[in-house]
Amino acid sequence: MNKGWLEQFGRGRGTHYTLPNQRQPDLLSLFPSSEHYELSSEHYEPSSEHYEPSSEHYKRLQEIAAPVREKDRVNKSIVEKVILELCSEHYLSLRTLADLLKREPDSIRNHYVNPLLSQGLLELKYPTKPNHPDQAYRTKSLPDKTLE
Repeated sequence: MNKGWLEQFGRGRGTHYTLPNQRQPDLLSLFPSSEHYELSSEHYEPSSEHYEPSSEHYKRLQEIAAPVREKDRVNKSIVEKVILELCSEHYLSLRTLADLLKREPDSIRNHYVNPLLSQGLLELKYPTKPNHPDQAYRTKSLPDKTLE
């Protein structure tokens, strides 16, 4: 049912239209200054949440993660201890934990973070929204037990 008003390029979600006799637009040139498309964009950084890989804090986190990061197979209790230490000062996202430990985010979530949450050793940054896009985890501070 083409009446010649618009020319179609592409199919599905990539479909775009132009007026007849006009060249196909270069879609990447439409957004040259957008931070979302630049190679240096924080959205492409593996650790985008306030951690520069060159920062002192991030280097300290990498040192803490070294026992897990540098090996393919590590005892589960060691990985759990490292995660608890990494999360002891600040909330860390799953992506940051995975990057620090050189593991897949799904593996970290399923094998370590979810069990630590169930045991009450980690807490959520957004406890009422477990699937929050900016969800992060911190080691739960245990109340001091004083001897009487």
